[in-house]
Amino acid sequence: MKNKYHAFFICMAFTSMALTGCDNEPPTISEQSKISIKESEKQNAIVADVSKNSPQLNTTFHFNGKSVTIPCRFSEFSNIELDTSMLIPANDNDVYGAIYKADERIGRVILKNFDIDDKDVSDNVVTYLELNPDIGFDKIDFTYQGFTHATSKEQIIDAFGTPDEEYSNNVCYHLKNYGYIEFEFSKEFSEIESIKIKSES
Repeated sequence: MKNKYHAFFICMAFTSMALTGCDNEPPTISEQSKISIKESEKQNAIVADVSKNSPQLNTTFHFNGKSVTIPCRFSEFSNIELDTSMLIPANDNDVYGAIYKADERIGRVILKNFDIDDKDVSDNVVTYLELNPDIGFDKIDFTYQGFTHATSKEQIIDAFGTPDEEYSNNVCYHLKNYGYIEFEFSKEFSEIESIKIKSES
């Protein structure tokens, strides 16, 4: 038993020397190595956060002849109507409803602080836009960062990088302030079938 304890302490002494060096002090890292490590960490942080800081990945798009950024006033959509007869309550006083162009449904929005007694929604703030037009994207004036509906999944990923989420026919990129951009593609991944844009600030 005595020999086992003796062997154990010798082993521990060698292990301690190996970890701390012969002078019993932790090994030092050269200044050049420290700089290299810091630069590597900085580069990794930039790569990890590229989707959230990319000037391309934001909530600005071209719609009905002008540039619009979510959140925005409903009036900025120009010639688009909200179906106030079938609104679904969302968080707080927000509502979720369908939007129409020339009597054709083109998607949905979420409006903040909706007053049920006020039928004029022009000043209400839109925090979410989903475009999924029954008439097809080619019938509406919409582009996102220069991309039309005739854009493939591969083109989106080439432009914006690896998605933060990917499922079924959808790819999603997270933005700051809990916002996101989500593209849904056709089964062949050759066209965009719907786009969802959300941001509250």
